[in-house]
Amino acid sequence: MNAALCPKYGSLSFYRIGGGSHVLKRLPDYATQVASLDKNHLLKMRERLRQKSGGLDISNHIVESQVKCETFDRLQQKYGTFLDDLTLVVIDAEGHDGKLVEQLLLSKFCAKVIMYEDAHLSVEEKLHVKTLLLDNGYAVFRQSKMDSVAFRCPGNL
Repeated sequence: MNAALCPKYGSLSFYRIGGGSHVLKRLPDYATQVASLDKNHLLKMRERLRQKSGGLDISNHIVESQVKCETFDRLQQKYGTFLDDLTLVVIDAEGHDGKLVEQLLLSKFCAKVIMYEDAHLSVEEKLHVKTLLLDNGYAVFRQSKMDSVAFRCPGNL
């Protein structure tokens, strides 16, 4: 099932860089991995990709499609006990990571480890997510310049 985790069930626009092989081979490899529910996230990369591609403007090659949206609670209803012993959740949602961590904490899931990309979050969002995790019994550490990892403290399992 291809779906995005969203605050509510339904569908949303999803944006990625497309345009066929003649376009994509001019771009760095990572450009094909950048996709988001927020078109502006792709446009923020516009100038950097223009420089790396010899002048290609990605704004002419952004493809929009509809993606089904699921919630953590609906996943729990669908897959039940299979997800009860969730150990690791990895989130890389190109700027929406904080919202997904928040949704996860509000759901019935109790992941032991949550790894999330916070490189695209504002300073305020980073602090908000870290505070939410600490308030829910997690210890939070920087894993790299792009990611943080939260471990649920053994006494809080």
